[in-house]
Amino acid sequence: MEFENKDHKKAYERINKMMLELFGEAGATASDDRPHWLVSAGSAMVHVSVTTWRDNMNLVQITAYVAQGTEVTEPCMRYLLEENHTMVFGGFAIDSDGDIAFGHSVVAETCVKSDLKTIISALRSTADGYDDTIVARWGGKRAYD
Repeated sequence: MEFENKDHKKAYERINKMMLELFGEAGATASDDRPHWLVSAGSAMVHVSVTTWRDNMNLVQITAYVAQGTEVTEPCMRYLLEENHTMVFGGFAIDSDGDIAFGHSVVAETCVKSDLKTIISALRSTADGYDDTIVARWGGKRAYD
């Protein structure tokens, strides 16, 4: 596995320890070639990555894909933005492929295990709760169907 620098590797090792303690090897599937894990529940799959930001800070980026192939119309975007306003953790986004995701980032060096667990759980349940609603209203399919 390649890292941007020694601090990136250190941040990955720290978060990897937390992921194993929280989910075990069966609950969080680690990537062999990059600092990344998958955590599944219901129809949601949460991606957890340790990335370098601005060359001197590492982030834990937590993303749950919600829907793909959805007709992203103005009413759909307005719905997502209005829902973002009500969220405690995370927000909806649309990637370059038009897939709808829900994500949140935290600083890796200051992240504690209880916060990581809370954020992953919140994103997982949010994606699992919204995917059916979004697909029913604007088409497409849930991200992991």
